[in-house]
Amino acid sequence: MSKSGKLLSVLIVCVMLLSLTSVFCVAGAVQDNTDRFLYSPFQGLTSSKFSSPIQSNAVFVCNAWRGIEDGAKAYLKYGNEVYSAIKGVNAFDTISQAVDKCSGRSSLCVKVGPGNYTGTVNINDNNVTLLGNYAGVCPNMELDPVTCVMPLNPERVSDLESNMTNLHVTYVKNSCNVTIDGFKITKDDGKTGFVMYIGTNYSCINTVFQNNIVSGMSGKEAFLARASGTSA
Repeated sequence: MSKSGKLLSVLIVCVMLLSLTSVFCVAGAVQDNTDRFLYSPFQGLTSSKFSSPIQSNAVFVCNAWRGIEDGAKAYLKYGNEVYSAIKGVNAFDTISQAVDKCSGRSSLCVKVGPGNYTGTVNINDNNVTLLGNYAGVCPNMELDPVTCVMPLNPERVSDLESNMTNLHVTYVKNSCNVTIDGFKITKDDGKTGFVMYIGTNYSCINTVFQNNIVSGMSGKEAFLARASGTSA
């Protein structure tokens, strides 16, 4: 092979190696962003001059998007970065809409932004995860050994909390592996803050309720499970 041919072969190999390196770097970035989208708080926007399509298998909920028509873009602000989702596809303004529209998946993750959420959410599937804006963030700091008080975690900003108010989660089929993580539970008009209903002759197995702030009520008022002819 001539000297020019050898040089050309070396250049081709170098270009291929650089291409492979770029692919691996981009793939790693997407994975990191996916984790960030789920376990970092966001703000919902109705408009933005610049945005990137959000790369996540999750669907997103924010009641700030109520005025946006289906098929239009909804925007999520994470820090200084803005991403876009499609209303009615992977962006909704209520939790029940997101769960109903995306029913039938082998697993469903719903990331909920700031605002107040009420009504009824029907669980029809296994492996449903509802993540509030502070999913994965403990509500409290460590117990003070002197005062025996557990102060609220200052990382959780009240304006960014996902508030469940008089929300009913109803199991209308046998369901396993349902997680509710990172919400603030409040009540209105003397009603229960959060109720889990289990339909007659159905069961729910391995329901996880964690990292949720209970405000202004007792534990029984905050989380009440009602069932008839079921196992839980």
